[in-house]
This record gives sequence, C-alpha cells and structure tokens, in this order.
Amino acid sequence: MISRVSGQASEPPRPPPGNRLSNIQKILLVQETIEREIRPVLKMDGGDIELVDMEGNNVIVALRGTCSHCRVASFTLRDVVQAKLREFVLPDLNVIEA
Repeated sequence: MISRVSGQASEPPRPPPGNRLSNIQKILLVQETIEREIRPVLKMDGGDIELVDMEGNNVIVALRGTCSHCRVASFTLRDVVQAKLREFVLPDLNVIEA
C-alpha cells in the first residue's frame, strides 16, 4: 500500500520459500499475479480475466472482452495465464477455463 501511495513499484508476488501455501495465501498470490502480470497483457488487446474459483491446484478463470471469443484463447490460457501463475505462485498450478 505504501508503495502505491509513494509511487514506487514493489516486487512482484512470490511464494514464501520452502513453505506450503495455505488456500488463502494461494488465492491472494493468484489474485495479485493476475493484477500485476496477466491483466495488463490481456488489456492491451481489449481483453480481461476473472478469477472464478480455486479447487486445490486448479485455478478456474473466465476470459472477458475480446479474449472471450478469440481463436487463440487456449494459447493465452496455457502460455500466458498458466505460465505466469506457475512462475509467481506454484509450479504445479493448472488453469481451467470456466
């Protein structure tokens, strides 16, 4: 919050090293990664993403805007959304379209 007020960018979200994440920690990291890493990329093409639910290591999302009917939506889910979530949250997360 302080970094937002002062205009300084903070580091991207990272899971705590060596610790198992609680469901709440996982959801918060997923939400933060969507906000910082994924949504800006999708918005450049007129799209958006919504976190619908999480079941274990399955992240259920809905693509919105132009992404919702794009022919490369499966690529976007796998190579953008899932890749970023695996990089910043947990390496074994799976993304499922709602």
